[in-house]
Amino acid sequence: FGPENKWGNFPSLSAGWRFSQESFMKALSFISDAKLRAGYAITGNERIGNQDYEVQLTTGNFYNGINGVGLSSRLANAAIKWEETRQTNIGLDLSILKGRVNFTIDYYKKNTVDLLANQPLSAETGMRDVRVNLGNLMNQGFEFAVQATPYNYGGFAWRTNFNFSTNTNRVQKLAAGVPVISTNHITREGSALGSFYGYRTLGIYAYDQSNAYATDGTPLKPTFDAGGRFLNYTLDGKAYSGTVKQMTVSGVIPKGGDFIWQDNNGDFKINGADREILGNPYPKYFGGFRNEFSYKNISLSFLFDYQFDAQVYNTFMQGLSQLNMNAPTPPKIVLDNFWTGPGDETALFPGRTRRVQNQLGDGAPTSFWVEDADFIKLRNVKLNYNLAPRFVKWLRMTDFTVYGSINNPLVWTAYRGFDPEVNVPGSAISAGVDDARYPRGREFIIGFNVNF
Repeated sequence: FGPENKWGNFPSLSAGWRFSQESFMKALSFISDAKLRAGYAITGNERIGNQDYEVQLTTGNFYNGINGVGLSSRLANAAIKWEETRQTNIGLDLSILKGRVNFTIDYYKKNTVDLLANQPLSAETGMRDVRVNLGNLMNQGFEFAVQATPYNYGGFAWRTNFNFSTNTNRVQKLAAGVPVISTNHITREGSALGSFYGYRTLGIYAYDQSNAYATDGTPLKPTFDAGGRFLNYTLDGKAYSGTVKQMTVSGVIPKGGDFIWQDNNGDFKINGADREILGNPYPKYFGGFRNEFSYKNISLSFLFDYQFDAQVYNTFMQGLSQLNMNAPTPPKIVLDNFWTGPGDETALFPGRTRRVQNQLGDGAPTSFWVEDADFIKLRNVKLNYNLAPRFVKWLRMTDFTVYGSINNPLVWTAYRGFDPEVNVPGSAISAGVDDARYPRGREFIIGFNVNF
């Protein structure tokens, strides 16, 4: 940060009430412990590059064959300052049945002020981006966790943990109120941070005559005789005799086998003004589930985790499907669902030729490739065997454990890419883009621990 913004103040306050020790709780003997708590804290974030407030130079620039230095592609910002997160938390801790079952419930609300982010700049500036205090962001949600020992008798024990969280984020304020729009994302006031921003597809025109609309934008249905010759249009089952409007894309009228694009402003021209929010990379629901079973010297554990209501922009698969000359083979879902000819009403993808009216997705997301990133993953399975104490003592050890484990053995998801859990380093306003990220591998591990 610049000389005027080096320092920050970050106070915190918390309080708790263990009401299980109050006299009115004596009748509820099954409650072992109960505590209400609340807290408020301000934390700071300074995790940005060094000297982002200053003009920076880079090496590797050549002038008439001579190595030299030049300006960095990032614009300096002397006004950049600390990001602050102001968090309120209210929670309940509850333990019952002599500690065999423990619950934790929390509500949190986080207001991030002066959010640090990279703001893209137009090419005319000669710079790529600038680090800024983008605006204010609100996150709120609930967290629920339970830890229990349902059974522990005769050398056999079952221990389980489950947690479930919700989170909703919303941009409350942006610098000058101006949305931040990049190739794939938009961040604007009143919406979620870093949402995917592109064109929505509504299907494929079955016939050349299917590109037909009433003046209010209602689709018309073409009718044909037994020989396949076009007769007329109908609206709500009745013959239509009014004005027929047609969509255009880049000045071209789409025909049978072309994408049907959502016309958001009603001008029958599909262009940048029709882009809309298609999803968000941050899940609204997520959590995990762990179980451990043990019998004497043997234990088996497994861990699941999950997320729901999140999206990923599958730019890799979209790139494979552009039908460019010398391009790779498109994915199977495209090959199996090309439009095959007039009357094909089940196609998911345009015909096998590349046409300009279907190329909006070459430079921006489309709803066809912004996919649900919901998943349930079996993250880990582990089997342990502890050598009996008498053998450990005979071997002059204090402990000997043999174990085998599998990481990432199973995943349940409808995502068409390699892995719906896409974590790409970079700015929070441009997350969730799958450009063929290498998926998490399945690992098989065998080992032992020895203590002397």
